[in-house]
Amino acid sequence: MLLKEVPLFEAESQRIKAQRRAGVPYLLTDGCAAAARDPQVVDAVASILGTRDLVMWGANIRLATPNEAHLWHVDLESSLWPTVTVAVGIAGCNPKSATWCIPGTQRLTLPPPAVGDGPDNLAQVLAAAKSLGLPHATPQQIENFGDGRFYLFNANVWHRGDPAASWDRVALFMHYQRAQDRRIPEMWDHRMREWSSRPAPYMALNAASKPNTATYRPPWRHRYEAFRRRWAQRLSGNA
Repeated sequence: MLLKEVPLFEAESQRIKAQRRAGVPYLLTDGCAAAARDPQVVDAVASILGTRDLVMWGANIRLATPNEAHLWHVDLESSLWPTVTVAVGIAGCNPKSATWCIPGTQRLTLPPPAVGDGPDNLAQVLAAAKSLGLPHATPQQIENFGDGRFYLFNANVWHRGDPAASWDRVALFMHYQRAQDRRIPEMWDHRMREWSSRPAPYMALNAASKPNTATYRPPWRHRYEAFRRRWAQRLSGNA
């Protein structure tokens, strides 16, 4: 079912690009809803978040390694609010196509430096981690990934995809949070750090509960950064 839904996400991705936005296509399809309710996935997430009263948000099926996910980065939403990311292998997935992480960096207060994807980028990233208090920072790849398998991680950890091993990979990414928490807002443009006032598309997993419908508001510094970037773009004539 998930593989048949790939064209829906591709069409949404093209729509976002046509709007000249750097966004992620989030859709609540039947396949994503079924995957979100998978007992093994729910058990694993509940063991981390401490409750089965959960909300899944931001489901997206990705081909290869999209946008700038091949660079070391953190997911901004995960750096601001409690959430767990789940990756599900759909097609063309194998252990070499899993996410690379630098364990321990999720505890740091800064994201990895923006050093591009040159040959020395890893050395610079590791040096930055060590300067921030992780003297033994070492990249590790999540193990045993494949079609029909899933893994969980905190996307506030410094991480990256491997485009060389992921060019034909199709994977579903979902995010989970506690139903009692505020909803994660949808990021309108991740390069400009612009947020929507609406929550990212979500579904509650416990039909008997009523999830919190209020939406988190990004911190002032992030709203200011979005304002600053937008004005810089306008002054450069690229608006």
